Amino acid sequence: MKNLKTTMLALLCCAALTTKAYDYPYLTFQNADETETSVAVENLTLIFSGGKLLATNAVGTQTFTLATLKKMYFSQTPTAVGNIRATGEQTEGEVEAYSLTGVRMGRFASKGEAAKQLGQGIYIIKGEGINAKIAVR
Repeated sequence: MKNLKTTMLALLCCAALTTKAYDYPYLTFQNADETETSVAVENLTLIFSGGKLLATNAVGTQTFTLATLKKMYFSQTPTAVGNIRATGEQTEGEVEAYSLTGVRMGRFASKGEAAKQLGQGIYIIKGEGINAKIAVR
């Protein structure tokens, strides 16, 4: 059953890619609980392994369990940034900031410095001991 589901998802991906996927900058994954996560399609690699789907691009890797994956579709706008949470309370140390679309905004001396220098918006901050979303107002 798992092999059939994996094969069907792979075929769905291939069919979707041939329908002008380059017109859509995001691939959105919807789980059975209706939560959605979008990833930028630029340099996107999909790997099916061990009952999971790994979607890797320049921002990082998202992992989806095939048994709970309801559907995936291409979209013009992102619906969510999934599974990003603080892994530690970093106050010092270099971080990189990314927009929600996956564009690298720069490297900063600290999370606080990034918040000071970035324009208004929501960003993903990655550094030693931290992966977080921040809102700059």
